[in-house]
Order: sequence, then C-alpha cells, then structure tokens
Amino acid sequence: GTPVTVVVEGESGVGKSSIVRRFVEQLVAEEPELVVLSGRCYERESVPYKAFDGVVDALAQVLSRMPKAEAALMLPTKPAPLVQVFPVLRRVEAIARLPRHGQLALDPAEVRRKAFAAMRELLTRLSDQRPLVIVIDDMQWADADSQALLAEVLRPPEAPAVLVVATVRTGTAAASGAALGDSISMPAARPGQAGDSVIPGARTITIGRLSSEIAHELATLLLARTRPEFAGDAAAIAADAEGHPLFIDALVRHSSSGEVARGPTRLEDALWAPVERLDPSARLLIELLAIAGAPIPQDVLAEAADLDPTQFASHVAALRAAHLVQTSGMRGRDGIEPYHDRLRIAVRRRLPKARRVDHHRRIALAFETTAHNDAEMLATHWRGAGDVERARRYTITAAHDATHALAFDRAAKLYGEALEPRTIGSESERRELYAKLGDALANAGRGALAAKAFQSAAKRAQGAESLELRRMAADQLLRSGHFDEGVAAIEGVLASVGMKLPSAPWIALVYFVILRFFISLRGLGFVERHSTEIAPRDLTRVDVCWSVAFGIGLVDNIRASAFQARHLALALRTGEPYRVARALAIEVGYCGRGGHKSRATTDRVMKIALAHAERTGNPHAMGLTFAMSGVAEYLSGRFRKGLESCDRAERILREECTGTAWEIDSVRTFAIASLAQLGELRGLKERHALYFREALDRGDLFGVVNLRVGHSSLRWLIDDDPDGARADAKGAMAQWSKQGFHIEHYYELLARTQADLYDGKGDRAYARIVERWAPYRRSLLQTVEMLGAMALQLRARSAIASSVANGKDSHALLASATRDARAIARVRAGWTTPLSELLVAGILVTRRANEERAVSLLRNAVAGFESAEMRLYAAAARRSLGGLLGGDEGAAMVRAADDWMTSESVKNPKRMTTMLAPGFRVP
Repeated sequence: GTPVTVVVEGESGVGKSSIVRRFVEQLVAEEPELVVLSGRCYERESVPYKAFDGVVDALAQVLSRMPKAEAALMLPTKPAPLVQVFPVLRRVEAIARLPRHGQLALDPAEVRRKAFAAMRELLTRLSDQRPLVIVIDDMQWADADSQALLAEVLRPPEAPAVLVVATVRTGTAAASGAALGDSISMPAARPGQAGDSVIPGARTITIGRLSSEIAHELATLLLARTRPEFAGDAAAIAADAEGHPLFIDALVRHSSSGEVARGPTRLEDALWAPVERLDPSARLLIELLAIAGAPIPQDVLAEAADLDPTQFASHVAALRAAHLVQTSGMRGRDGIEPYHDRLRIAVRRRLPKARRVDHHRRIALAFETTAHNDAEMLATHWRGAGDVERARRYTITAAHDATHALAFDRAAKLYGEALEPRTIGSESERRELYAKLGDALANAGRGALAAKAFQSAAKRAQGAESLELRRMAADQLLRSGHFDEGVAAIEGVLASVGMKLPSAPWIALVYFVILRFFISLRGLGFVERHSTEIAPRDLTRVDVCWSVAFGIGLVDNIRASAFQARHLALALRTGEPYRVARALAIEVGYCGRGGHKSRATTDRVMKIALAHAERTGNPHAMGLTFAMSGVAEYLSGRFRKGLESCDRAERILREECTGTAWEIDSVRTFAIASLAQLGELRGLKERHALYFREALDRGDLFGVVNLRVGHSSLRWLIDDDPDGARADAKGAMAQWSKQGFHIEHYYELLARTQADLYDGKGDRAYARIVERWAPYRRSLLQTVEMLGAMALQLRARSAIASSVANGKDSHALLASATRDARAIARVRAGWTTPLSELLVAGILVTRRANEERAVSLLRNAVAGFESAEMRLYAAAARRSLGGLLGGDEGAAMVRAADDWMTSESVKNPKRMTTMLAPGFRVP
C-alpha cells in the first residue's frame, strides 16, 4: 500500500539490467495483472524528462490497451497540463477525445506543478487497480526535471503504491553544469555514486563482480552453448575477465578468432575485436551509433550510412544476431543503439577525430533529410561537426521546446549553451537569450541565477529596457530570499530613478507619516489614463516602488511601508488602471498594520480596492487584493476571514495568473499563521508539508526560511519534538540575512522561545527574549499591532515560566509580566483581551494570591478565546482552569481539552499547555 524504491548499483556491464529484467519477468509470471513501465536514461539523450520518456511511452500503451471505460477512470481530473509535458499521451483515445488547449495560459511553473500532480494522480489510480512497477535504467543520467517529477510521485503522504527499481552505474564521473555565460553556472543533475541522491530513501542492492568459481562456471556454460570446441579455454577466460560477466561474454564470443591465447587485457579490446572484423558498411553503422550517443531512428541511421532499405535490413539483422546492436522495433521510426554502452565507448575511442566529425555531419544531415523534429539532437551533431552557427540555431529551438514542455532546468541548460562565448550571435540576440535564460531559471526556482541572467541581459540593453531588466534581477533576488543582495540591487535601480531606501527604520517611519498625511489630503481618487499616455519613466518609477513595497514588505515592513505610501501616490498620479489596482491592493495590507484600531479605514480601502480590481477585470489585481485582504484580516485578529481570503487569493493566483510564486508565498505565510491562531493544527501540518516541499522544489529561500520558523515551528511541538524546532530554526537562520532585525528574526525568536517554554526551560526562554528585545524595538516592528501584542505576550509567558523555574527573581519577573499583560489589555481587541486575562491568571497562581480571581479570569479567557476562534489557546486555558478547580468539574475540563488537542494531533497536551499558559499546576 505504500511506495517502495530500490536502487541496483554496480559498474557498467556487471549485470544490473539483466538482473532487474529477470526479476520483472518473474513478477509478471507470478502476477499476470502486473503493469510494468520501463524507461532508460542516456548520457547524451535529447528529450526533456529523459527518465520518464520511456515510462510514459509504456504508460500510453497500457492505457491504450485497456477498455475505454476503464482507461477513462485512470485519467487525472485535469489531464491537460500532463499532456502538455508528455504529448505522447494523446495516443490514448480517452485523452485524444478531450479538447486541445494548446499551451495553458497559466504561470509556467504552476502548469508544471499541475502536470506533476496529474502524473501522481494517474499512477495512484492505476496502482489502486493493478500492481505497478516502474523500472528506470541508468538513472545516473537522469536530468533535474526527471528527478523533480519522481520526487513528486513518491512524496508522502498517500503516494501511489508503486515499486520503483532504478539501476545506477558506479564509477561515473559527475556531470558538470553547463556554462551559462558570464560566469552563470547551474548545478546539473549529478550522476552520483551508489545511488547517491538519485532516489532519496531508496533501498540499495550492490551488484559486484563474480567470484572466481562462479566466473569459471559462467565461462564454461557460455562456451558449451556457443563454442563447445573451445571448452578448455574456460579457466583462461574466467581469469582474464576478473569476474566481470560482460567481459566473460565478450571473450567467449572472441574465442573463435584464436586470439584468446594472447589474452586481451582490456574489456574494450574484446568488444572492439568483432567490430574490427565487420565489412565496411556494417562497421559504419556501428561507428555512427557510437557517435550518436543515444538511440536514433533506424531510417535516420540508414540515411546517414547511405544504405538502401534492403542492405540496411540485412546488416541490422546480422548485427543483432552478433549482439552488437539492439532495436526497439522493425519500423523506420523505431530506435536502434549499440548492444551495450561499453561497446559504444570502445568504438568511439578508436575513431580518429576527423572521422568522428564526419559521422556527426552525416547524422545531422540525415536528421534534416528525414524530417525528424529533434532540435537538440541536431544541435549536438552540428556542434560535433564543427558548424557552430547551425548548432546554435538548433540549440535555441531546443530551448524553446524544453520551455514549452515545462522542462525548465533543461531549457536553462540549452539557453546557456547557446550563450557560450564561442558561439556567434548579435548583442541584441544575446540580450534576448539572456532574458529567456532568466525566465527559465526563475521558473526552475533558481532565483539567484535568474538574477545574474537578467543582469547580463541588462548590460546589453538601453534605457527603460535595461532598467526593467535590472528591476527583474532585484525582484528575483528578493523573491528567492537573497535579501541582502536583493536590497543592494534594488538600491541601484532606485538610484537610477532618483530615489533611495531610508537608511534606518525611524527615517522610514517619518517618511511614512508625511506621505500618509499627503494621501489623506488628496484622497484615493484618480484620472484614468492608458499606459501609452504616460511617460515610460513615470511607469518605471511606479514599478520600482511596487518591487520595493511588495518585495521587502514581508521582511522589512517598516522601510517598505514608506515606499508603499510613495507607490500609492505615484500610481494614483499616473492613473494607469492596473497599476492603481495593484497599489490599492497593497495598501489594504499596509492599512492592516494598525490592527483593530484601523479596521474602519482598512475595510473602506478594501472595498475600494476590490471594486477597482473587478472593474479592471485583471485576475492578478483580484488575486492580489484578496491576498492583502487576508493579511489585513489576520493582522486585525479576524483569523477565519483571513484564512478564507488567503485561500481564495491562492486559487485565483494559481489558476488565472502567471508569475505569481512570490504572491502565493506571501499568502501561504499568513494562511499558516491563521491556522496556528485558529488552532487548526492538523491542517497546519498538512499544508506545511505541501508548502515546504514546493518551496524546496523551487529553490525558494524566502519560502523555505519562513516555513522553518515562526508559527510553522508548531509542527515540531505538535509531535512533541522541541529539539527539532530549535534545530530547524537554527538551520533556517543560517541561510538568512545577518543585517538588521527583520520579521524573520522575530519569527526565529518566536520559534526558539516557544520550544524552550514547551521544554519547561523558562530561564533560557526569558534570557533570549531579554537579549533580543533591544534589536526588536529598534526595528519598530512593534508598531504593527499584531506583532507588538504577540511579542509582549511571548515576553510575559517567558517571565512567568522563568519565575516558576527560578523563584529568587520571581518578584521582578512577575512585575515585568504584569506590565506586559496590562499593555496587551490596553489594545482592547477581541483577541488580546483573553490573552491578557490568561497571563494575569497565571501571575496570580504563581504568586499564590487570589485564586478565586484567577478562576474568574480563566473562565473569561476561555469564553474570549472561543469567541475569537482561538481554539488552541482556549483548550490550554480550559485545561489550566480544570487543574485549578480540581474535582469532577476540573477533571471534565481537562478531559475535554485533552480530547480536543488529541483530535488536532497534539501528542503531549500537558507540555503544550505549559507553553501557552505557564504558571499553572498542569495535571
């Protein structure tokens, strides 16, 4: 019922593929309903998702042989993205009947995600009905796109019940990343050793060479079947082969030549010997296949060798019988390749350079003549033939094709090859290619590399185009979490349009107040104008302010708030409808900083923003407005509405927009926070697993860091693992900016402090709070109502816990907690009042004073938390109250709280209560 993955490793020719093939044959014999999907990777193969190319071909055949009704049941709910990636699936009648969509009008990265999800769904449905095995040979050559797809298929929970068997060749040199020009280089899929990272978590079976006894037995058996007159040579062959089965086979076949006595000392010598004895036409076929580097269509090979169909068929039949080639069928489009990779290597090494060049040219011309649309193969062979310009043209076409197939890593590699210094191309063309490279890298989730590509494009551009490319580079750095580099880049862009970031939070706050006063005087009205009526420089200034206001808003909220005020003012002045809608949407989020005190203003701006977004009909404006409404609702303590708005925003941004990964990241950050405050911990864990995996897949540092600290760290405490929470937070911040004090630094403080409180280490929790309080105050994050109140509550909880752990300082600690509780109460929001009551009750119990008032405060806190839908806090307060009351009533309260926490996957309700409500005698 769960996936099992096995890596069969060993050196080339040791028998990995034969063992796996025999294993599968036995499975098929035992289980007739078994479905086997087999594929193979080639080092120089020219298809996207090379590990799945053969697998999906086999899948299409399986579905095509099924009864139509049964095949239709196997299809994913939305197959179009999967068909875009694997067009071969259109051979399945149930899919062919579906309407053609062309390339889906969504963000390419989102289409790819949907395609991966559809593959997982299809394989899950298939494995629910029949036993399923996927076999991938030579997995060490798998590309990054294939590895990403396999990881999605196998990820828990509820992965398809499939057995994946992959063979991996050991001793393979690591593939180097393709040069992407101007020092841009991308990590390639690493062949690895012994299954290293090929399929994480796989079981490993190592196939070694044969013992001397078994090697002798094998040589004897092979000679008896093929060359019985040389049976006396078995011992010599076994000794020369040193236990290598492929070598034994080659030497047996070589034995009839009478050269065994001289004892070939290398496997390649024995493999080359039968090739050397071929007639010129047959040898030419082997040489061309060795240069091809991957299976090629038989009609292409016949054209390259200049053989008519009869001659070609005769030679291929003889070569198959001699175990020198293998074919996938008899038709012209069916593939042909050397019998083994070691044979390919042996032949290729013996060809002089001039002959290799000529063979590359023959193959390239044959592909063009036979009209096989394989741009990457043509690029490879024209490059091998020395025709750099033709190779470059086909490489660009192949890169476009890979982009269409959503194989972004492969597209980036190909654009990089087209930009190599030795290739020809005008500066304008190179600028366009660098921009496309940046898009491919951005879609592949490689933000830092995408930024370098955009910067290289900017160097070759002029005026507004150069400025926009530089802005895109800064945007990628910020979006991918490279905050310091992104700020430096955006400051350069700002300087170009006569602006600069405030150097300190207090300066930003002054700007913010001044600009807000100006906006309050002028209002939110504007005169609508088309973009063609506005100077490009003015539009660029608006866009740059947008990048700052949104790009650093979730990191350095105070400095970003000053730019949001400028962004709104400039957008209203220009009057371009979409930019106004975007600015109004962001304004909703910034209004939310004031919490419940600014709720009336927030609701008014939200209403204006939604109305304008609907009027523009722009889905990004709509999605962004709902996203910022979710932020504002959360910040004002309306957590349920915040979650609903975030979920609605994500649906719009995913399904109707392009290039919105950053916006979706932001929405998810607040969705997780809303779930934490609502106490929906099961949902938090499930979403976190999905969000974190997708952030990792994209290489999204911002998403990864934010999903390892703050409210996300609750997932560790739910599982009773505070050490995991600490380690995760530490690892996350090792990747983050060391400059200033950002929201991420506050989230780290929250994660680590709560882990200490959960562990009963109040002293350590309070010491950390004291140490970080000054940087936190200087950041002015406390001006955001939610952050200010929650930070006070965290400090008060730590002070109470420290007092419990260390009685000698209890008076000062409890006095500090009392001041914080009063400050929280002064906020007078529906969600802050019960927080204050819970703290005061904890202080009273710790002081052993006025227990009756503590009971009253706890009852009020439970009711207040329930009203605010803060059910985790409500359960902790109810459990604390039950312990204070005792008796049947108290026991019932404790049981109710425990039952609720258990239903939300909390493994240790007692320690969870200690963390949220310190000071009580927790039963």
